[in-house]
Amino acid sequence: VTKTGGGDLDPSQIVLVVDGTRVGTVSANATSVNDPWRTGTSAVFENIDNGQSYTDGQNVDIRLVHDPSGNSIYETTITVRSP
Repeated sequence: VTKTGGGDLDPSQIVLVVDGTRVGTVSANATSVNDPWRTGTSAVFENIDNGQSYTDGQNVDIRLVHDPSGNSIYETTITVRSP
């Protein structure tokens, strides 16, 4: 996920939500993100475990939520592809 505008963000205040389950902050789960998270910097999420099993072709909702405001700042749906 590439930050595309706005002010700098504290990655410890941005929560990764996978199919409705909070799995932790951007600072704890993403590579290539420093504090602050600046425009043009990409966060790479790998091996995220929300306790669910997914199959090939299944859709997964991903959101980044500003904590403590609760505002969703990014939302997308990805489709699982088996290696």
